[in-house]
Amino acid sequence: MTMTKHAPSKTRERSTSPRRTRPALLIALFALLTAVGGFDGVVLAQAISTLPRFAADSSVRSMVMFGAGYLLAFCGIWSCEQLAVMVENVIVRDLLIDRKRRYIEAKLRYVSPDKASQVVSNINNDFALYRDNYLKAVFTVAVDLTMGTVSMAYMLWLNAPLAVLFILFSLLPMAAPKLFASALRKASEAWSEDAERFNQSLSDAFDARHGLYTNGAFSTVLAYVERRLRRSESSMCTMSNRQGLAGVAMVVLSALAYLVPITIGLLMMHAGWPITGASLVAMFMASDRVSGPFRAAAEHCNEIATTKTIRERIRRALHGETPNAPAVTRVELHANDTDGWAAVAFDVPAVRHGKTTLLPAQRIDARTGEKIALTGPSGVGKSSLLDTIQGYVDGRDISIDDDLSRQVGFIEQRPFVFDDDVRFNLTLGEPFDDKRLLDALDKVGLAGELGDDPLSHECGEHGSKLSGGQIQRLEIARALLRGKNILLADEPTASLDPGNAERIVALLLSLPVTLIMATHDERCTDRFDRVLEITADHRLVVRHAR
Repeated sequence: MTMTKHAPSKTRERSTSPRRTRPALLIALFALLTAVGGFDGVVLAQAISTLPRFAADSSVRSMVMFGAGYLLAFCGIWSCEQLAVMVENVIVRDLLIDRKRRYIEAKLRYVSPDKASQVVSNINNDFALYRDNYLKAVFTVAVDLTMGTVSMAYMLWLNAPLAVLFILFSLLPMAAPKLFASALRKASEAWSEDAERFNQSLSDAFDARHGLYTNGAFSTVLAYVERRLRRSESSMCTMSNRQGLAGVAMVVLSALAYLVPITIGLLMMHAGWPITGASLVAMFMASDRVSGPFRAAAEHCNEIATTKTIRERIRRALHGETPNAPAVTRVELHANDTDGWAAVAFDVPAVRHGKTTLLPAQRIDARTGEKIALTGPSGVGKSSLLDTIQGYVDGRDISIDDDLSRQVGFIEQRPFVFDDDVRFNLTLGEPFDDKRLLDALDKVGLAGELGDDPLSHECGEHGSKLSGGQIQRLEIARALLRGKNILLADEPTASLDPGNAERIVALLLSLPVTLIMATHDERCTDRFDRVLEITADHRLVVRHAR
């Protein structure tokens, strides 16, 4: 008697979001320290305006008290300014960790054709500008505006009419961002695009190093990369020059903000207004903490304007719509009369490559432990079929732990290897005891090859300290460790020498799992229980069975 059992359909999503700490307390502390630091200009102006009160007959005590009092005031204010910078650094750090982690999660979570080098380039380039020209700039603008506002209030207290003149003229530098915002944004977009193209061409050149040697194309490809490099650096130079022009405009406007009010103040004093030389000096000193911070704020607003495209790209990644869930393979496990599984059936959706349909939806049945070879011409869709059976298709959420991901393992042509030890490359951060790890290594014949402590053996970058055959067996050990009942292997011997290739095939055929292996090696197919072939006209047919 046979019966059909369906594994529970309920899915479990792996938790990927760490607990977040609210930054409200840090922001409040930053605001308090910035407010105290904003009195820098007030204290300086008050100190300078007090100097005319002293004369040769002033007491030594009053002079010492003057110096000591303002020394303490300046030390307190400057300490608050530095503490505010330290708090700002902590806030920016936490924001970057949160944004980068969520960006990486959004890009890593769903299967897509995006190249790893492109994603890494975006993280390095975009987030560097996001940090320096946006996050840091926003905090700097807050500091500058606070100092300017405090100094402005002090000026109004000294002499309201004259202060209004200084304040109005101090706003002139704020016009520069409006004048240059569009040009700066276009320059930033051009640089971002050119830098991305250069990084991609550089990555491609290093990946193609063997091909350059084979085809004698070293010089021509180097010239190609150099052209991309020159364009990228020229775009950066253009963006910097436009920022420089905006800076020149702000310097001119700042000069007007200084000199015009002073001149008018002198004329007002000459006309009999209640303005003294001391108050004019204090007003002038305080105005430096209005026009100066406002000018700096305008410069940083220019920087912020250059990040609009990058911020929008990050925002779309963090808050954009998630891809529509694709149709994935449904696995049915058929129990026998005693224990274990007698057969497995795959209801496979249509196999697609981009928008092209390679194979129609169909059902593939297999006996438990059956070994199936998958053959066919290059490019006909063998890899795409295996990906579709596993459910690794565009739009698939890889954080979902469901029946399909629990049952089906996958042996890639070039398995990934982290630059870490064997233990991490087996567990991938999951908790397994050493006994299970060593047992998995022993089953694939690695336990005795990697020294006395194989779990601590360093794999090197891209597995450089392992042979090709050892990397393939490490991949198989990962599947065995997780109890996969079904293995899909995508030409696992393609890049191996004949000796290692034979060893891998023999190992896969000896495992007590259902195996579907894509291969070009016709010599080994007669060792499989069944051979499925994808024909040139994209049909899946049984070529051989025993």
